[in-house]
Amino acid sequence: CRCVRGHRKQMSADTDVLAAITTRFLATKALTVAIPGGLWTDRVPADRKLPYAVARSERAQEPEYFSYQGSTDSYIDFRRVTMDIYGIGKAKVGGLIELFRATFDRQLFPTPARTRLMACLANGDIKTEADTTEKDGQDVFIGTLELLVTTERDMA
Repeated sequence: CRCVRGHRKQMSADTDVLAAITTRFLATKALTVAIPGGLWTDRVPADRKLPYAVARSERAQEPEYFSYQGSTDSYIDFRRVTMDIYGIGKAKVGGLIELFRATFDRQLFPTPARTRLMACLANGDIKTEADTTEKDGQDVFIGTLELLVTTERDMA
C-alpha cells in the first residue's frame, strides 16, 4: 500500500501483476540475457535495444471453468497480460516468446502483502507478425503471448 496524506491507498491489481511479472523477468537470467532491451510496462524509449518486451495488463472476464470457495474477506481478480516481444527475425522472436511461455505458464508468483495467491496461465496461441518498423534496414517482428493471471486479493 502507498500512504497518501496519512490514508492508505491500495495499489491496483494491474500494478501488482506487472510488478510480479517484472520481478520474475529480472530474476530469470535466460530472459535478461536473451532480451537485452529489457521489459517495459510503460512508454518504451526510442533508443532501446532489440529485442525488448512490453507487458500490458487489463481486467479479464472470469473463465467459465472457474469456481471459488474461498474466505469471505477476499476476492478473486482476473487479469489478462499481453506480452509483446519486438525483435529481428520471425524465428528468433518466436523462440523468445516460447521462452516467456516456459517461464510464466502454469507458475505461482511471490505476492504482495494484500494478495494470497498469484497464478499465471498461458491463454491462447502465440502470434508472430511483422511490425511496421525497421531497425538498421531489417524488418522488426512482434511476438505476442497472452497470460491469464489470477489473484486472491484482500477485501480491505
